[in-house]
Amino acid sequence: PLFGAVFNSLPVHPYVELILCISYFNIAFGTVLPGLFRAREQAIRYLGLSAITMVLTIAFTVYLVVFQRLGAVGALGAQFLALAIMALVSTVLLLRELANGWFGRTAELAHEPDLSADQGPPLRKALKYGFPLIPHFAAHWTLSISDRAILERFVGLGSVGLYSLAYQFGTLLQMLITSVNQALTPSFSRAATDRREFAALGRIATYYYLAVAILGLCVALMANDIIVMLTPPEYHSAGGLVPFIALGIVAMGFYFIPMNALSMTAGKTTVIPLITLAAGATNVILNLVLVPRFGPMAAAIDTAIGYSVLAVLTTAYARSVVPLKYEVARIIRIAVGTLAIYAVHFFVGTSLPALNLLVSLLLVACLPLLLWLLGFWTDSEKSRLARLLRLPTHQVRTIIPES
Repeated sequence: PLFGAVFNSLPVHPYVELILCISYFNIAFGTVLPGLFRAREQAIRYLGLSAITMVLTIAFTVYLVVFQRLGAVGALGAQFLALAIMALVSTVLLLRELANGWFGRTAELAHEPDLSADQGPPLRKALKYGFPLIPHFAAHWTLSISDRAILERFVGLGSVGLYSLAYQFGTLLQMLITSVNQALTPSFSRAATDRREFAALGRIATYYYLAVAILGLCVALMANDIIVMLTPPEYHSAGGLVPFIALGIVAMGFYFIPMNALSMTAGKTTVIPLITLAAGATNVILNLVLVPRFGPMAAAIDTAIGYSVLAVLTTAYARSVVPLKYEVARIIRIAVGTLAIYAVHFFVGTSLPALNLLVSLLLVACLPLLLWLLGFWTDSEKSRLARLLRLPTHQVRTIIPES
């Protein structure tokens, strides 16, 4: 009944059954073991588990979609089979962990938990910390899916297909940004008990924002030409949606830093769902008002607005709870440099998509140099760059003096 209320013309069988099975395997078996590897900072094992899952999914997708021609059912079936196999692998590995007495070996974790502020039995503490995150993630789901549900109901499946094509680039960007963020979460966790780790978070945040800006710029510049090269003409308008979707995903990436500070460093999760619900409500209201009139473009812009509201509200609240010292001036320079590069690409484009991709890569490569001109890089960073390029430090400063 819920699926029928949300979607107007999509059949329940077999899609809902497959999606529920995929979700079950992913949640029940696909979170504990990777979470354990992340806590131990065992990057190779974490990467190996993710790589095996990806290879299995691709292999089954090619077989079921390309050779068996099962379409969307084949794509979902491929995920189901891959995750079912990984569920068995995870079960075996977790049983080995239990047999080795994992519950008593906290020293193997990246850091031991602070037990001085014990608030009761483990289950009670887990519920106090985790229960507020249930409405939080429900609101995230609203942010990520309401646009397509409203498009399907008010505009039609054709618009959903166009928008979904554009959103695939947003999904790719989200995957990359999430991977970078996951690499940082142990630092935020250690910062709860280590002053030096906490002092380093500001600089870590700056580098993270730079990485997010570069990834977002790549997607925004290149997506349109990739779509023109790989799809029929009726799908080419999807390229115009990607920059707004990419902007929304970049805003979501900016939200990760204050979210990490709240959840990992301060352990404060009570107010987080209220912020996410506000951002989700903003997105849904805008979609209901604008999508029936302006179609997929409104949905793309609303995505950018919704995630921007999430990032701004979370940052504002986190700064009142966690005294994290952001390098504000450097972050502003990142934003200015990124927007300048994006603006330049409108004046250097050609009618050849392949040539445009090359030009886009060159423009992205110019961002570090532009940041140098804007005075973003510090003396120590310039010195490291000089050593990397095997140049004397004074030569680097002579080429472009300190701003």
